[in-house]
Amino acid sequence: MNLDLTHEEIEFSQTVEDICKRNFAIDQLRASKGTINRLAWNVLGDSGVFGLCAPESISGLGLPISYAIVVCETMGRFLVPKPVIDSISLAPHVREVLSGAWICSVTSESDGLVVVEHYSDIDALALYRSKGLELIDFADLDVIGAQIPLDPLCPVGRLEDIPTGRVICKGAELTDFIYRHEILRSAYLVGIASQVLELAVQYAKSRNQFSRPIGSFQAIKHLLADGLVRAELARAQLYVAGVTFDEPECGNLERAVYSAKLLATQAAVTNSRTAIQVFGGMGFTWEVDVHLFLKRALLVSGGLVSSEECCELLAGSFYEESLSD
Repeated sequence: MNLDLTHEEIEFSQTVEDICKRNFAIDQLRASKGTINRLAWNVLGDSGVFGLCAPESISGLGLPISYAIVVCETMGRFLVPKPVIDSISLAPHVREVLSGAWICSVTSESDGLVVVEHYSDIDALALYRSKGLELIDFADLDVIGAQIPLDPLCPVGRLEDIPTGRVICKGAELTDFIYRHEILRSAYLVGIASQVLELAVQYAKSRNQFSRPIGSFQAIKHLLADGLVRAELARAQLYVAGVTFDEPECGNLERAVYSAKLLATQAAVTNSRTAIQVFGGMGFTWEVDVHLFLKRALLVSGGLVSSEECCELLAGSFYEESLSD
């Protein structure tokens, strides 16, 4: 199992990073108040981002999932609006997202309630139900928006009257979609974990206390070192999940995917909280960006399979294996 990135993957991620710097800088996202810039979205479509996992038969690029992983990791560093994960995951099933013409969101139904992210911008909703993944045209649906969303850069609303959509995948295809979606969510979380750590390190080097940079204090060093270990462990397991997705014979795909989700969630959430602690009183203010990363990490850590469900699935898998031994 080779986890090293290829030269082409590194180059593509650098191209996407340049696009993000120009179109999704944090100041631009703050100014947008959660509205998705369609022109910037189309730039991503023109670069081929949405077609990475889509087969060539529908004009996709048909590349290994490792390309999408490094792209979503880069997106997480810039807090690119979350439908980017959903759109890349849906591209093999929804041709309209390939060019960026459609913005799609993925969600599930819970107790008769459907929560929709970026409801004012999306064109279609992919609703996960037991019988399959349904695609619903979002144009004529009534959504009740939340006044104060958890993530201020991700408006959310709820659907109470839930229509029936067109089933776009089920069975084995649905399982593949769930794995792909959770892997890309994990990549986004790893990007958050790395970026907040970098912000905390920069601040620790520049902030002086008692005539010394606070980064020279042992307590701060330990916080940042632990953060680096969390981020690197999560990235390593993420790459394992990516290789196993493309080459199932390399290992247990279910375990690889859900282990990656757990480690990535822990790294993103804990590193964001650590960054706020390193920033001290400033970390709790609106002006400092680290709180935005924490809120996005909490949002992305959900998904079709929550962290708690990942724990249960992994525990069940190991328990069943122990019974068969």
